[in-house]
Amino acid sequence: MSETFIQSTPHGDVTLEFDDDEQVIVWSPAGVKVGELTHREVDEDEPMVRLITHIFLEGEGGRYQGAGVMKRALVELQAYGYRMLCRPDDGISRDDGSHLTQDAPRFFARMESRGLVGRFG
Repeated sequence: MSETFIQSTPHGDVTLEFDDDEQVIVWSPAGVKVGELTHREVDEDEPMVRLITHIFLEGEGGRYQGAGVMKRALVELQAYGYRMLCRPDDGISRDDGSHLTQDAPRFFARMESRGLVGRFG
């Protein structure tokens, strides 16, 4: 999936760049990288099932958080046919980065209630 989408925010339009390397990069209106979502294949027999390993939107002081940017990323990934998964909030730190920190447990609970992510493991 190699596509670009624009998401409006109160601080201007950000660009979501989806590449073929299992990554979504979020660019500010000024072209500064402000966020990223990285995912990987869970099972080679089901390549469209993906585990989110990193997600952040803290660039420029986190000014784009809460504006629907990462929700939009998940919506587009789902529209492409991916089934996105996240780890449960179990307090275990994982080498692949797929553990939940900061606001991630609350964010993923909201996204799970909207059917945009499922739980892994």
